[in-house]
Amino acid sequence: MQINSIVVVSNGEFKNSSSLIKLLHEADIIIAADGGCNWLYNNNIAPHYLIGDMDSILPEILNKMKELECKIIQFPVEKNETDTELALIKAFEMNAKKITIIGALGLRIDHAIANICLLSLKSDFEQNIRIFDGYSYIYLIKSSIHLHGNIGDLISLIPFSGNVEGIQTTGLKYSLNRECLIASRSRGISNVLIEKNAYVSLKKGLLMVVHNISKY
Repeated sequence: MQINSIVVVSNGEFKNSSSLIKLLHEADIIIAADGGCNWLYNNNIAPHYLIGDMDSILPEILNKMKELECKIIQFPVEKNETDTELALIKAFEMNAKKITIIGALGLRIDHAIANICLLSLKSDFEQNIRIFDGYSYIYLIKSSIHLHGNIGDLISLIPFSGNVEGIQTTGLKYSLNRECLIASRSRGISNVLIEKNAYVSLKKGLLMVVHNISKY
């Protein structure tokens, strides 16, 4: 069976809960990364998988998960990967069309940065893997991305690993025509959708695309 959507729930901040819960109800599979299960349980949502070293999930909630049909995969505390990375690796094994990570930002900036980096963990990432914080989608791209949203949505293009070359855009107010965004400059912040569909492509580099939603 083709899995269309997997949501990985990390243990960060959860803003605009209604939009996050809507996304979860539309998902085929929900994977909780350790303490992310606390928020799920408090919102009456049971994950299909619970993955991690179990040092953040509340003991009473862990016991509840054991009573349910949740598949629990426990790892040692001393490991090389974060719980979110382990959950994402599990999601990759299922070959879903789209993977969204929520609860990936906030609380600890080191985890937030690491979670953004995880978007490029798989070689064929692009727009089928993203972070959603309730207000914005975050992507890492190395070739191109199609964006769909509301006219007036803010789109930020941020070089993620050195300069990004050959950027071309359509559907954005401030267009780029095979131009370069420099890693130490903020030129790509707060572009604007002027059409419901936009396209961004690049020739060289790794680009972070942040799509700030104006309507829900």
